[in-house]
Amino acid sequence: MFDKKKWREDNKEKLKAQKAEYYQANRDKILARVKKWSKKNREQKLEYQKAWYRANKEKQAKERKERYEANKTDILAKQKKYYEKNKKRISKRKREYCRKNKSLISIKAKAYRQANKEKLKAQKAEYYLKNRETLLQKGKIILKKWKEKNREWVKIRDKKYRLANIERIREKNKEYKKNNPEKIIMKGRKRRAVQKMASVVLTDKENQMMEQLELTRVALQKETGKKYHLDHVLPLAHGGIHHPCNIRILESIENISKAASILPESVALAPEHFRLYSERISLKRAHQFVRQLANGLGITTKELKTLMENKTQKTKTKPTLEDFMA
Repeated sequence: MFDKKKWREDNKEKLKAQKAEYYQANRDKILARVKKWSKKNREQKLEYQKAWYRANKEKQAKERKERYEANKTDILAKQKKYYEKNKKRISKRKREYCRKNKSLISIKAKAYRQANKEKLKAQKAEYYLKNRETLLQKGKIILKKWKEKNREWVKIRDKKYRLANIERIREKNKEYKKNNPEKIIMKGRKRRAVQKMASVVLTDKENQMMEQLELTRVALQKETGKKYHLDHVLPLAHGGIHHPCNIRILESIENISKAASILPESVALAPEHFRLYSERISLKRAHQFVRQLANGLGITTKELKTLMENKTQKTKTKPTLEDFMA
């Protein structure tokens, strides 16, 4: 009895060659017939494809992988070309898909992260090591912009942290001073140099006012149990003068968080600073103060002088020490 199955097995290569030959000879005819049938039986074709794919999923994946590895360069080049040609359409389609399937994408991404935790961690570490300098530079710029945008929020957050961690901060500072004595000495020298440059000879009345400010500070500390500082409204580091007109009583936490930053209201004191520097030290030192303050504000000396003139014009009478102390 003729065994059809056995005969096919024995003539497998021959039949394969015949099929290929027939296909090449009648390619257009076959494709037209397939296209016509597909159009007429679209639903049936899709169902068949789905059923076949489900039954041959692993085989398909393996073949696809092999095909990709064998033609990787060509495939990537074609993908790139197609993307460049259809960039807008692809982007629009992706945005639309993301909008419609937001929750599904989120669930899939979360599941992927959970399943590939170590792999992703290793990838991040590798990427960071390769691009460390660039990332640090970008991070600094982003953080600076963010802090400038959220200045008030950062100020409140930092204050809360300091109040909640007073002892911890104190211990850290002690440890830092112990480990970096040279830096502390240099910082002290720099501060004394700045104070020396900012010092002017005070009159008896001004000395009395300075003493009164100190007495008020001490009294406030005893009354409230909080620590207070004599704060320079316009910081010494930016040309501020050690004079009653530039001093206010401020809670130590606020003073530390303020550091050497220039507040908007500080500019109002610039004309009085210029006058005191020019009268009690020299005109050269007064102009040096203008350059120093302008640099701190990030503006030109010309712009600062215009601001100072405007502030002076708004004040009809010459301000007294009592006005600045009010």
